[in-house]
Amino acid sequence: MMKRMPFERPTDHYDKRISNIDEQICDLIRQRKDISDNNPGFPPFEYISNWATTFELYEDFLKAVFGAGLATDRAGKIGGHYR
Repeated sequence: MMKRMPFERPTDHYDKRISNIDEQICDLIRQRKDISDNNPGFPPFEYISNWATTFELYEDFLKAVFGAGLATDRAGKIGGHYR
């Protein structure tokens, strides 16, 4: 059995002024999970391209965000398809 390595924060810096936004992101992820009945899938590339333009973000970043949403931990608590 492989042992999971503990995640270490990549930096000690955190701008506390954005904590409310981070909380809203978590709430939106939960809403996405609930609305999709735990099976959100992956947005079409056309949507991602449009969102990247609209919100001035890199397409590859958004693909990584939505791709990470498909992963789940062993407890089924994170990711796109939940138990």
